[in-house]
Amino acid sequence: MITLKVSSPTINMPDVVGQTRDVAAQTLAKAHLTGNPVEVDSSQPPGTVLSTDPAAGSKVPKLAPGAGQPTVTVNVAREPKVPVPDVTAQDPFAAAATLGRPGSR
Repeated sequence: MITLKVSSPTINMPDVVGQTRDVAAQTLAKAHLTGNPVEVDSSQPPGTVLSTDPAAGSKVPKLAPGAGQPTVTVNVAREPKVPVPDVTAQDPFAAAATLGRPGSR
């Protein structure tokens, strides 16, 4: 008896929204997908997955044998930008003191 196993031409996109970037990467790897992280502004904690393209539950076409894994976009909350005071006109000691002050970073 010969048993023939037919593989699906697609991969189901897992739901990784709300996971950390690292956990999402592991989840995608288990599904044979590669995540392309894109950092975006958000009120969510930095490193949190906000959305994916394609969305969870979508069918992602497999690549030809030997071509690697399909890549999906993973939108991740970025670290908030921190204002840096202008210390260009200060001497090195004053600049170091200004940059070292709490609230100046």
